[in-house]
Amino acid sequence: MVDLTIAGFRVRLELSAEFEGFRMPESWKPFLATDAVAADFKMRVEARREDEAAIATAGMREVTSSFNDLGVARLFTDGSRYVVGVAPLPESGLSYMEMSEDFSAATVRMREGDSRLAFILDSMLRIWFSQAIVAHRAFLLHASVVTASGKACVFMGKSGTGKSTHSRLWLSTFGDTALLNDDNPVVRISDAGEVMIYGSPWSGKTPCYKNESAPAAGFVRLRQAPQNGYTHLDGVDAFIAILPGVSVINHCRRLYGAACATVIETVGAVPVGILDCLPDAAAARLCRSSLNIAH
Repeated sequence: MVDLTIAGFRVRLELSAEFEGFRMPESWKPFLATDAVAADFKMRVEARREDEAAIATAGMREVTSSFNDLGVARLFTDGSRYVVGVAPLPESGLSYMEMSEDFSAATVRMREGDSRLAFILDSMLRIWFSQAIVAHRAFLLHASVVTASGKACVFMGKSGTGKSTHSRLWLSTFGDTALLNDDNPVVRISDAGEVMIYGSPWSGKTPCYKNESAPAAGFVRLRQAPQNGYTHLDGVDAFIAILPGVSVINHCRRLYGAACATVIETVGAVPVGILDCLPDAAAARLCRSSLNIAH
């Protein structure tokens, strides 16, 4: 059994005897928990059967298929339950994850002795966790985050826009800045209504796995431009700036609705803007001053 605490949520992984020799990814270790606390979410990992594909997806239709950093990822549904199939390479056999209707539990079935066990399980955990937290005023966001003066600055944008570059500019320009996460931070609204940003075990190509958090100073969508400029966003424009980066199954109306509600709550509490920028220190200084973070 492995217990992790991610963004304040307790996640429990129960592995069957076939996987007793499992070595967890290094990225999980900062999130390991040893205290006796009830789990919010539970994942069971079992050995895959030869007829797993037919059993796992019986009566289901495929709604999405992609090939990205997870490898091959396929999503199936019968309208209420969801099954995910993941393989590191197109020619690899799929491992399957069945998620409960409320996403609080999942069962993963994998091949015994698979050399990519840790990679596949980490991918499954990221997919499932990102859905499980949505009903709890939280979401996983595709973004890069730095902290400055104790506040978290969240940089969003399409792949290749320069999120990591802009974070590095903050690190080199301001002495009070640190990287919190470089790909998949968690946004969570506290019981008091404060928007908090958490590190996670998933940080893209940058090994930044911090079990830390900070209140959000602002969300900034980056756009490459010939000159630097900042535009504050309100209402629908602010909502649209954040929503595309949220990890949520949009085929599930209940889940998608919950994600939208949390984004609406977020933009009502924290500044949101667009930074047209060059990859220079002046862009970082403009962004910081626009978010009113003292230096």
